[in-house]
Amino acid sequence: MITQIQPTIQRFARMLASVLQLEVEIVD
Repeated sequence: MITQIQPTIQRFARMLASVLQLEVEIVD
C-alpha cells in the first residue's frame, strides 16, 4: 500500500516545489 502511495507523494512534492519556485520568482 505504501509503495502505491509513494509515487503520488513524490509527484505532489515536486508540484509543491515548482509552485514555491514560481512564488519566489514572482516575489523577486
